[in-house]
Amino acid sequence: MQQEKDYLQREIQKLTLFLTKLISKISGSHFDDVENDLQQTDQEFQKNFGFSLFELMDLPNQKILDKLKDINQTHLEKITELLFESVKKAKETDKNLGIDIKTFSEKTIFLLEHLDNISGTYSIDRMNKKNVLQQNL
Repeated sequence: MQQEKDYLQREIQKLTLFLTKLISKISGSHFDDVENDLQQTDQEFQKNFGFSLFELMDLPNQKILDKLKDINQTHLEKITELLFESVKKAKETDKNLGIDIKTFSEKTIFLLEHLDNISGTYSIDRMNKKNVLQQNL
């Protein structure tokens, strides 16, 4: 039983590190490399989760929740951070990058509010991200 628990813990940590790496890749992307880095990030995300971030953002809100229902809260936080960084980088570079900034902002706000509801804790970080994203609407 302990071995199963340890295995699950390691898998959770690996996925957390993977998401953290993707976030770092996008947030640290140079102006000229943003589009390529975003495409690579989306492909890597799709390999690990079975769907792309772009596909996710095209879904209605309830379908997004259905798609993410088996993802734990820590990973959901990381996914919203990845979406937030993608929107931020697209806006900074003034390039479309395949991102509809308004839609990505709306969906990311929706996910942040969902996290607020399920976490039971108040997060200043989530509130700040929502405020930044609200400016895109």
